[in-house]
Amino acid sequence: MPKRTDWIKELNELDCLNVEFCETLTASYNLSDFFPDQPYLVKIFENYRSKKLNDLTLFWCVLISFMHWSSETKLYEKDKMEYINLKLYGILRGNSVSHKSGYIKPVREAFDFVERYYREQFIDNNNKFSTTCMESLTTAKLISELEMSSKFISSDEDRPLTDFAFFEPNSIKAKEIHPNLICGFNGVYKLQRSTVRQNNNIHDRSLTVLIPTTGDRWPQLLEHFYDAHQTNGK
Repeated sequence: MPKRTDWIKELNELDCLNVEFCETLTASYNLSDFFPDQPYLVKIFENYRSKKLNDLTLFWCVLISFMHWSSETKLYEKDKMEYINLKLYGILRGNSVSHKSGYIKPVREAFDFVERYYREQFIDNNNKFSTTCMESLTTAKLISELEMSSKFISSDEDRPLTDFAFFEPNSIKAKEIHPNLICGFNGVYKLQRSTVRQNNNIHDRSLTVLIPTTGDRWPQLLEHFYDAHQTNGK
């Protein structure tokens, strides 16, 4: 095992190579390559080039967020005879000047429009408006919010990733909140939680995630999965 500093440097170099490969791969395609027979659809996203947004990347962001409005629709997998949740989990990675928030903004604006237009559908039991979009979360807040509706976790920055200890998978905080996140992403059929202050009854809820990040802490994840790989002896 190399020295700690050399090991971190090696992980950073590996991460940079992965990023460069992904950027090259993404730059090699346009949305029209995937939808050659849908010119009107392609044109909608190409119009955002005037805002210096890549049409394929924007489509990816919209596709992820669109699953939030699927009303818990599921796909049936015949081989396993079970229903599969349709929610998606997206992390948009780029350097600090790559205009990541520019892709998140139109998605968030669309959310705001839909929720204002159908406002009566988002009124809770206390007759207060309750948005389905969350920017920050704790375990208690996540469970409480899921009881009211499925949630879309998004922000202009990567604060949600810090909130649920995404880059610290071995931490106590991660062990507390990750099971709830995984459960929400897979789709909560029925979950009951009781505390001294309240009882939570979550039924047919799920999570969708779309978050931008510079990825400056990504090597920490590589180190974590390398250690896990070694520990498992595989």
